[in-house]
Amino acid sequence: TCLYEITVTLMKLLTPILPFTMEEVNNNLPYATKKNPNFYDFPKHTEVFVKDKDLIINFMKFVEVAEKIYKKMEEARNAKIIGSSQEAEVILTLTPSEKKEINLHEYDELLRILIVSKITIKDGDEFAVEVKHAPGEKCPRCWNYVEETVTLEDGTKVCKRCHKVLTNEK
Repeated sequence: TCLYEITVTLMKLLTPILPFTMEEVNNNLPYATKKNPNFYDFPKHTEVFVKDKDLIINFMKFVEVAEKIYKKMEEARNAKIIGSSQEAEVILTLTPSEKKEINLHEYDELLRILIVSKITIKDGDEFAVEVKHAPGEKCPRCWNYVEETVTLEDGTKVCKRCHKVLTNEK
């Protein structure tokens, strides 16, 4: 039952991209209810991926914030403040209600998701995004700008995260 539901759902999702292949899948699907995969209803995202609606709502709010951040980063790129996104420090100003609503503290890897070197979250009266060049040195391994580096045995300076990975620390 589980494999059948997964197959049918994937077939519905992939039909717009791979119509002929999904038609073959449908033709070989036992208990197929339609002659053509185009006749199936497209699944709703909340039914297919996650049953936790609060998680989806929180993620969609995060995506809205991320889009505003990306827009500001593009403006900073055009103004020659930064080159790549990894050169950016993002300063987010959030109202207390936005801070609670968006729940950014749940994203431990927020820097990796946004591909920036530093994020500062400040309290304020209204939402604002500022992008400036990140302070510090560029790590030659991950290319992020960091204020504190660790020197390896060969003299290379890397960030603490890369140092952990390179020395197999936990």
